[in-house]
Amino acid sequence: EKFNAYQEFTFSCFVKPSSLSSEKYIFSSSSAANAGVKISITSTGTIKVYYGNTSKETSTAPIVADGVYHIVFVASKSLLNSTTGTLSIYVNGISVFSESNISLLARHLADNIFIGNSGDTGALNTFTGLMSEVAIFPIALTADEVSRANEIYHVMRTELMAGQYLDLLEKLLNEGVQSNDRTGTGTLRLPMGHSMSFN
Repeated sequence: EKFNAYQEFTFSCFVKPSSLSSEKYIFSSSSAANAGVKISITSTGTIKVYYGNTSKETSTAPIVADGVYHIVFVASKSLLNSTTGTLSIYVNGISVFSESNISLLARHLADNIFIGNSGDTGALNTFTGLMSEVAIFPIALTADEVSRANEIYHVMRTELMAGQYLDLLEKLLNEGVQSNDRTGTGTLRLPMGHSMSFN
């Protein structure tokens, strides 16, 4: 896929990096060096955004290896026909970076989009770990919309875990086999293959 000239957009994903031994890219709108918009997680846990030959980095380091994070990047125009706009980065629904009057929105014209790689660097900088719920919107989400999206995800995750727990209890009561070993007389256990994830 490719962006139009001066395209506003929002990139959203959940990440669980397995390693931050080096800078890891999660998004790029260009295969060329010093071109397009690129987003990475640095080895110190900050989030860095490149636009053309310029880069900006969050002042805090919110990312650690094996943690799960909802990262949202928004490029919004200042005016309908403007070629300048605002860069915003959110982690778990909270703004960690914002800068306006940046001329970046035409820099990704007519190039491919890369997920988990910068498009112009080697395997060393390819994201390692898990990425899910990756979404690209051709609009700039507002701070309220980003916050609501993050809240909805956590509500859905809580409900899913509650549903898993109830299903497991029901199966335990209906199919559980009584154990008389050192785990305690009367303990119910299920055959192998039944589990619940708390990640």
